[in-house]
Amino acid sequence: MRNLSDSNGRALEYIIVKEIEQKSPQNQIQLTPHAIQAQQKDKQKYLSLPRKNQLIYKRCAERIYMWLEEEFSISSESLIVDRLSDKHGREGDVTDIRILGSLLQINLSVKHNHKALKHQRPASTAQHCGFPKKTPEDRKFREEYKAIVGSFQVIAQNSLNFRDLEEGVVFTHLYRPICDLVAQSINQLCQSSTNANHLLNFLLGRTDFYKIILDAKLNELHIQFFNKPSNISSVFAESHENYVKLTFDRLWKISMRLHTASSRIALSPSLKFDTQLDDSSIIPEVRLSIQ
Repeated sequence: MRNLSDSNGRALEYIIVKEIEQKSPQNQIQLTPHAIQAQQKDKQKYLSLPRKNQLIYKRCAERIYMWLEEEFSISSESLIVDRLSDKHGREGDVTDIRILGSLLQINLSVKHNHKALKHQRPASTAQHCGFPKKTPEDRKFREEYKAIVGSFQVIAQNSLNFRDLEEGVVFTHLYRPICDLVAQSINQLCQSSTNANHLLNFLLGRTDFYKIILDAKLNELHIQFFNKPSNISSVFAESHENYVKLTFDRLWKISMRLHTASSRIALSPSLKFDTQLDDSSIIPEVRLSIQ
C-alpha cells in the first residue's frame, strides 16, 4: 500500500503533465502509452485531495509550465511527454516526467514537501559502492552490520518500541556505531574512481535532471539543476552521531541521516538513511512563488 507522501507526489505529477497537455497545441504534444496510463491512474489521487491542496497543486503546475516556457520555449516544440515508473529509479534514472522535443530533453524529478535524494537502507552499503550481493565485500559488511544490530538487540530485549528505551541508548548503541561502520566502509570500498562514481550515481542517478520541490507551507517552488560530472576521482566519508557526510571531489557534498523506519524494535530494527544534498553544496537553484 502506497503511503500518503507517494500519493501526493503522483497527484502533483498528474497535474503538471495535465497542465503541459492543456497549454500545448493538440498537434504538438503526444503522451506515451505509459504516460496515458499513469494519468488515468493518478487522476483520482488529485481529485481526492482537499480543494485547498488541489488549488495549490494547480498553481504549482501553472508556474512550472511558465518556467518551462521561459527556459526552453516548449510551446514552439513538438513534444513527447513520458512519466517514468519506480523501476527506472531503481535502475539509476530518477526522472518522474520526461519532456522530449526535437532539440531538447528535460528530465523532471518531482518532490512534494521534501528534499530527499534517497531513502536507502544501510545494510546494502557495499552494493551501493559497486560490490554485488554476496561478494566478499558485501558479506563482510553485512556481518559487521549484523553484529552491531545484535549487540543493540541484547540491550533492548525488554523494550517493544524505541521510545521505551532510555535517552541516548539508540544513538550510542545503534546509530553511532552503524554510521561509523558505513563511513569507514565507504572510505575503504570507494578508493577507486570506479567505485566512487558508482556510489554517486546510486545516490543522484545516472542522468542530469531538474529537481522540482513544492514547499506548500511557503507557497514556493524550488528548482535545482543536477548536472553531475561525468567522472569523479574520490569520495571521503565521515560520521557524526546519526549522520554520514560524503564529499565527492571536494565539490559534491551529501548528508545521510540514519533513522528508524518503524517505531517498533521488532526482531530486527528497520533502519533507513534520509539522504539529501548538503546545504554547503553549490547547486544552481531557482525559487519561484506560487501565490
